[in-house]
Amino acid sequence: MTPYAVAVVGAGFAGVAVVDALARAGVRDVVVVDERGAVGGRWLDRHDPGARSRGSLSESTLRHRDRTPAERSPSAPAMVGYLQRVGAWAGIGQKLVHDRVTRAAQQSDGSWTLTLASGSQLHARALVLATGHEGEPVVPEVRGTDAFEGPLLHTHVWQSDLDLAGRRVAVLAPGVDGRSPAAGHLSATEHVHTAAALAEQGADVLVFSPGQPWVLPERPDADPVDLWTSNRRVDAAGQRLRDVGRVVRTGLPPAARVPWALAEGALDPTPLPWQRAMQASTALARQHLDPEAVELHHASSPLSRGTVRSEAWFEQVAAGGITLHRTAVHRIAPDAVVDVQGTRHRVDALVLATGAHPVGPGAGIEGLDAADGGLLADWAPHLGTLGRVPNLFVTHGPASDLPVGGDAALHGARAALVARLVRTLVSSDARRVVATPRAVEAWERRVTDLQRRAGLVPDPQAVMWPGLRRDLLRLLRGRPEDFVLS
Repeated sequence: MTPYAVAVVGAGFAGVAVVDALARAGVRDVVVVDERGAVGGRWLDRHDPGARSRGSLSESTLRHRDRTPAERSPSAPAMVGYLQRVGAWAGIGQKLVHDRVTRAAQQSDGSWTLTLASGSQLHARALVLATGHEGEPVVPEVRGTDAFEGPLLHTHVWQSDLDLAGRRVAVLAPGVDGRSPAAGHLSATEHVHTAAALAEQGADVLVFSPGQPWVLPERPDADPVDLWTSNRRVDAAGQRLRDVGRVVRTGLPPAARVPWALAEGALDPTPLPWQRAMQASTALARQHLDPEAVELHHASSPLSRGTVRSEAWFEQVAAGGITLHRTAVHRIAPDAVVDVQGTRHRVDALVLATGAHPVGPGAGIEGLDAADGGLLADWAPHLGTLGRVPNLFVTHGPASDLPVGGDAALHGARAALVARLVRTLVSSDARRVVATPRAVEAWERRVTDLQRRAGLVPDPQAVMWPGLRRDLLRLLRGRPEDFVLS
């Protein structure tokens, strides 16, 4: 059988973006394998009202593929519609195989043989894993949960026909049992969107979240760099400049004061709507966080791990539709939630917004799964697309918790790099393309250096700070000398 140029496993955001990048690079000899048999990835499985991308609309939209008015939301239905339209342009429908990859074996010439659950096989010169990180839902071990008499829901296992309007609903965030809140993938954000959506539908929502994240206003069309300018340190620097300007201006004659007055006006503009929303978020932070935590949030950019963007959260908190309890849960009674302080909160329904267990790339695929000693056991996850295995690329979408994930611009750069390398591979006499050991080491040093500059503890496995996007984009584009063709 003549091998495909490239096989892409997964038809979610990552898979669609890679196929789109390949099509724009002139590589159309592609096969896409997805166990759902449709474009949309895990968004096809999410039916809870708060299901949406972790990032804002701009962070979930490819730069060269604008959204239609019906798609202008990071919600799950809008994400599915957007991905299916981009996938149609890239011709995924003709390339899609409804099946699951169970085994991947690399041949001596660098090509791949994929065994599917149906028993058939596919052959490809290069392999792209775009399978995402989500595994099974996380269910916290809270005593009495199985005795609760009302509806018990999980954001990843939702009963779509259940109407919670007019009912008192408890939403449990990660860490409600007093344990580490880092149990579930995306779990630091889901309870915010779930609570806001339920409150908008008329439910009276109680949120139990000991580790409440920093909530930002939703700014669909904005560059994240703009939000950085709302940082307290930046604002303080601007205030010092304004103070210097006023001192200088008062010492000048009237005719010479005009330029300084104009400069002060430019440095002190009327607050924009998003700036007013940031002020509202500051008020909420002061209301719900202790002084030390508020100072920490204001002393660092709000674009760090654990941030959530939601205007609806602010609106519903202000309207009384959401009540935030920053206490852990001791137990669940048949009709109530009992916190660690002994307070009993009567509720009609219980929602677990605790995310899903993260899984590594190639999970469940024999020959690749790191847990079983596969080829990805020596994978460098902080590099995103590249590693030490020839003709193998791993990439993720904007819901990713990878150090270089979480932003469509960064993901687009990774997809373009994959497309460029695959095109070089198929258009040359080479059989393999792989990153040089020197490049891998240099990239790892660069990522940890960026983390230090962001004030983070250097950790190749940790989430990268999006505020250094431009540096990361340069890093992800790569250089010709970073790769070896053989």
